[in-house]
Amino acid sequence: MQLSSLIMAATSIPHRWKYDVFVSFRGKDIRKTFMDHLFNNFRQKGIHAFRDDRELPKGEEISPQLYKAIEESRFLIVIFFKNYASSSWCLRELVKILECKLIESPKHEVRSIFYDVRPDSVRKQKRSYEEAFCRHEFSNATEVDKCKEALSMATNLSGWDLKGITNGFESKFINSISREILKKICDRPLHVGENLVGIDFHFEKLNLSRLVGSDKVTTTLTAISSDILGDSRATCRWGYLSLATCRWGMS
Repeated sequence: MQLSSLIMAATSIPHRWKYDVFVSFRGKDIRKTFMDHLFNNFRQKGIHAFRDDRELPKGEEISPQLYKAIEESRFLIVIFFKNYASSSWCLRELVKILECKLIESPKHEVRSIFYDVRPDSVRKQKRSYEEAFCRHEFSNATEVDKCKEALSMATNLSGWDLKGITNGFESKFINSISREILKKICDRPLHVGENLVGIDFHFEKLNLSRLVGSDKVTTTLTAISSDILGDSRATCRWGYLSLATCRWGMS
């Protein structure tokens, strides 16, 4: 059965997004480096990303909770690393992500990131990807075919190439990713995480209450927001600043 035919049997997915982003990656390779920087950048910019730092034991099936997190995330990002295909877990995540892509309502945004591998190597399963499939022990040949088709489909989607976009500079690369995501999700309220600490102290120090009744309130908040997010369209993402000012009698 081809991956595209699975859409006929797909169940409906809730329309309310719980997460802005779900990222599929092989944790062993880049969890403490690139992924840590990417998740920190998302958090700083108010992008609510699903994050699971647990390693799945070899041979264990993906939990229903993980599949649900994929369904409830607007952006589904796949990070292709040299060893991505060596993980049957990652390949099953990829199949699920492409199944969600085929569902028109709600509309998921699926993107690929090519970290240290060329799109052509992934599309045609060359080099490390070819070696990985030779070693895999899937339950049946049908699953292998679905994974291969999912890889080919993913490389034809919009995405980012580390070498091609920023010549290997990771910080610039990560910023370009978050900026594009913000442009898509800035039409909805900013997720205010539980770990937003120290905001009271900084607002008290700014003494913005002296601007009550003045247009300078909006101007000041917009300037702060734009500086934090580094994007001219960031003005729609300063919800947490507005919430904080309400506590100081500025609403």
